[in-house]
Amino acid sequence: MPNETNATQTQQTGDAGTNTNVGGISNVTNDTNTGTQNDNGTKNFYDGLGLSDEHIGFLQKSGIKDLTSLIKSHIDTKAHVGADKNDIIKLPKVGDDGKRDLSEVYKALGRPEKPEDYKLAEGDTSKFFAERMHKRGITAEQAKGLEADWAEYIDAENKKAVEALATERATQVEALKTEWGGDFETNKAIAEHALAKFGNKIGFTVDTLNELGDKMGVNNVVKLFYEIGKEMGGVKKLTSYQSGSETKETAAHKLAEMEKNPEVYKKIKAGDAATMAEWNRLLRIKSGLE
Repeated sequence: MPNETNATQTQQTGDAGTNTNVGGISNVTNDTNTGTQNDNGTKNFYDGLGLSDEHIGFLQKSGIKDLTSLIKSHIDTKAHVGADKNDIIKLPKVGDDGKRDLSEVYKALGRPEKPEDYKLAEGDTSKFFAERMHKRGITAEQAKGLEADWAEYIDAENKKAVEALATERATQVEALKTEWGGDFETNKAIAEHALAKFGNKIGFTVDTLNELGDKMGVNNVVKLFYEIGKEMGGVKKLTSYQSGSETKETAAHKLAEMEKNPEVYKKIKAGDAATMAEWNRLLRIKSGLE
């Protein structure tokens, strides 16, 4: 016969949970998961943390399934960025015109406030480049490097131009020597005599003669003054062009030394008359024109 005061325990299990009857008092524990669930039906690790829908959406899109994955993601992100937030340059959003205003980006990278702040060499070319480099966001350090590269390029081009001109003139002289043969020295003296006569009267300078030679060819200029000299009947050499004790060898050596000197090319580029005159004098001696 049952004892009503005895704590008789019976247990019933239903779909809603477990019903435990102890001493006639029912205690129902709900085992049903009331939070969000993964695809496999298990409870998500962030349930009950009070996260917003935005944060939950981020975790779901990121594929983070547990706390360990969340911590690892944070560590990986820090390692990838690898810089203090103050050292990070953010690109501005694209404007309505489809472009980004990169002014602040250029400034952060080191572009000066104004083109003149590049402090390049004086001159219209430098001014042009400074304005264009500022427009393109070039930093001050990059501008100095480009200026040095440009100067090096110009010097090299000037040297090649001078060498090409010297080679062309020497080739023309050799052709004239072949054409005149044994009469070369005599005919050259007649041409020099005519040049001295007319050159003094009309103000012919070394630069004028060089320009004429560049346009007509050295050999044709010599031929022109040779014909004039024949009509004059004079054979006196032009004393101002005499080489004296200078030989082809010494002239060639001096030209080689000038070619090695970058200051010579700067002076030639700037149109220094004295430097050009000396260069051409030595070139004439080396080529056999004096």
